[in-house]
Amino acid sequence: MAQDKGYPPLSRTVEVQIDVVDRANNPPVWDNTGVYGPIYVKENMPVGGKVVSIKASIQFNITFFMSVL
Repeated sequence: MAQDKGYPPLSRTVEVQIDVVDRANNPPVWDNTGVYGPIYVKENMPVGGKVVSIKASIQFNITFFMSVL
């Protein structure tokens, strides 16, 4: 849910689904460190700016990072 600090506050809820599939069909193991709780986005954030980064790994100890822009 996104909510501004106006009066009355305006809000909007949206679900984000991220599907990650590798060629060998190995599921990712998500490192959720630091992604708990709300994520704050400044009103004047530039278009294309990074909102959050998420770390994951797959079989054979390959680690990769994703960013939500």
